[in-house]
Amino acid sequence: MVRYKNRYVFVRCASDAVNRRHLSDALGLAKGKGPAAAAAASSGGQVQRSRACAEALEAVVRRCFGTVVSGPLLASLQVKVLDRFEGEEAAAAAAKGGLFSFVLLVRCERDYVNEVLCALALWTQLEGCKVACTCLHISGSMRTMDNFIRKTLKGQQRRQQQQETRKERLKSQQAE
Repeated sequence: MVRYKNRYVFVRCASDAVNRRHLSDALGLAKGKGPAAAAAASSGGQVQRSRACAEALEAVVRRCFGTVVSGPLLASLQVKVLDRFEGEEAAAAAAKGGLFSFVLLVRCERDYVNEVLCALALWTQLEGCKVACTCLHISGSMRTMDNFIRKTLKGQQRRQQQQETRKERLKSQQAE
C-alpha cells in the first residue's frame, strides 16, 4: 500500500474592513444571528464555508498552471476555513477598522506545495472582494500544525497580558 505524503499550509487571508460583512456571510464566519450563523451551526456549515475558498483557489490554480499541472494538484487539494484562530495583528487591525482576516488550512501533496504557495500569492479575489494571503506555517502532519497553532496562541495570550500589565503600570504612575 502506498502512503501519500501531504503538506498542510496555514494561511491568513486579509481583506479591507469594508468587505467584512460580505465575506463573513459568504464564508459563514458571522457569530450570532443571521443566515451566516445558521449556516455555520448546521451540519453542512463547514463544508459550505470551505467550498467558496476551495473554488476560488482552484480557479487560480487552473489559471496559473493550466490543465496538465492542475489536474493532479487539484486532486489532492483541500481547503478548510478556521475561524477559531484570530491573530494578534488581525485583532489589532480589526479594532482600528483597517483589516478583516480569516485563516485557512490548505492540504496538498508534498510535490505540489510550491505550486500551491504560488497560487496563494496570486489569489486576489474571493466572492468579488480583494484578498491578500500570507503563509504562516507549512507542516507535514496535523499534529505538528496543531502544536504550532497552540504555541502561537499561547504566545499571543502572553503578549496581551504583558501589554495589559504595562498599561496598568502607566496608569498607576500617572496617578502618582
